[in-house]
Amino acid sequence: MRPQLGSDAVHTAEQNNIARLETDRKWRELSISSDFEAGGGSKVYPWERELIDCLAIYQVKNLSPEC
Repeated sequence: MRPQLGSDAVHTAEQNNIARLETDRKWRELSISSDFEAGGGSKVYPWERELIDCLAIYQVKNLSPEC
């Protein structure tokens, strides 16, 4: 328990909580995107798909990747 004694303390605590919440909202999508799936697999995100496809093409052709 963290009681705030006095109206100034209450106001300051509320402002700090609002600022923390705004920061959490700003980073929410990035934070969620860092989830790791148990069982050895992980999500493939759209920005990774292009690189994976490019590497696969070069691997099939037995060439050095230029991705």
